[in-house]
Amino acid sequence: MSVAFPSWFIENILARRGRQHVFDALEPRRTALLVVDMQNAWLQPGAPWEVQTARAIVPNVNRLARALREHGGVVAWLQATNTSAGPDAWPMFFDHFTSAANREAGENALAPGSPFHALYAELEVLPQDPCVRKRRFSPFIAGSSNLEALLRDRAIDTVIITGTRTNVCCETSKPLWCPTQPPLQVSSSKWPD
Repeated sequence: MSVAFPSWFIENILARRGRQHVFDALEPRRTALLVVDMQNAWLQPGAPWEVQTARAIVPNVNRLARALREHGGVVAWLQATNTSAGPDAWPMFFDHFTSAANREAGENALAPGSPFHALYAELEVLPQDPCVRKRRFSPFIAGSSNLEALLRDRAIDTVIITGTRTNVCCETSKPLWCPTQPPLQVSSSKWPD
């Protein structure tokens, strides 16, 4: 899906800000692409929580990842990892966000080692890319993941967010600590030309 803003909207932005885009440039070596929940549980045909449209963004996600890596940035793959018991437990999710009919299939899909927990095979995940398990919608909730420490250790101060379930997991993956600019969320994983 392509989104085109009306000319009056662009003209208002130019009059107010003096330029169309808030940020003229990114420093790639201080930037990370966070790819959220692009796992078989959502992308594989017939998966417990299949989101058919998520498969359509895979080529653009790969293009974003290649471009950022080529310029020295980091690509981190976030994986929803939840069970109803044990170290990855999130019973509230399974009790309230999942119907009883889907509970067992969903819990099995997001458990480490499940084929559905794996990242979708068509994604270009490289050995140097960190794969981060997150135990809540947001990887930045205390105890949910090690993502914040990983980004700080690499001096990342800018994140670009893409993935599936934009209204939940991508939105909640925006960190509050980015010191130089707010997180950027890519619509339909389209990179500006």
